[in-house]
Amino acid sequence: MAAATKRTFSDYDKEGLLKELGVWRGKCILVCTKAPIGSNVYKLAEKLIGDIDTAVETLTGDRKHFYTKPHSTK
Repeated sequence: MAAATKRTFSDYDKEGLLKELGVWRGKCILVCTKAPIGSNVYKLAEKLIGDIDTAVETLTGDRKHFYTKPHSTK
């Protein structure tokens, strides 16, 4: 029997996953701008956006990690 290996999820892994989730969230937003509102494709894209936001909250503690931030007034 093979020895069990210790599995780790590093900060490097987390950053890579966050980057990919950001790409896919952007693609889903693009779908929502093109698909008819209420269509199955639109609903799917909205669900995926919510699921991505949940995953991001798990990774960062901030569900709004990918939301557009307001410009500084300074």
